[in-house]
Amino acid sequence: MLASGLKRAGALDLRDPRRVTTAIAITLFVVLLVPFGRLISELAPAWPRPDSAGAMNGLVVIAVAMLAAVPMVGIGLPAQFLSIEVVQNFFSWMLAAGVLMTLWLALRRSIDWPTLFQGMPATLFAAALASVVIYVVWQPISATLHNLALTPERLIGAIFSMTLALPFFIAFELLVRRGTVLTSTSSPLRDG
Repeated sequence: MLASGLKRAGALDLRDPRRVTTAIAITLFVVLLVPFGRLISELAPAWPRPDSAGAMNGLVVIAVAMLAAVPMVGIGLPAQFLSIEVVQNFFSWMLAAGVLMTLWLALRRSIDWPTLFQGMPATLFAAALASVVIYVVWQPISATLHNLALTPERLIGAIFSMTLALPFFIAFELLVRRGTVLTSTSSPLRDG
């Protein structure tokens, strides 16, 4: 018997024929994500790859900046306009840490500003194309998983969130990235 006093006519049937389609779409999304990422990355210009020296120092700078950003965002959240509880906290922290890391790099004159902005149009085109393709591929999945659907409101929030995180990721690349994925992953361990 339900809380309203009504009786159910039969057992609940929770089968949904869309689940098979969703499982296929998720599998294709995951399998094609890396090849698609490599294809899109060919549209954006490559950054110069420094040698592996200094990657461990970069990790220290990142750790210090992230710890120093905690009290800064404890006082006020720069991303409070997002009005999404955890997101505004996280991206405020990323923004504060990214600004601190960028200041560190600028004070040490480690940022080559002309090179940084040289390929911006091609990079923005690649990012926009990747976003459109992910949005289109994700639509069959969102039919069943409504809480993951990229609604217009969530799209605007995602654009603002990524913009706030941009200083962090640019500084992260300049501090730590060394060569290929394998090299950049293992170089801090070798240098330490």
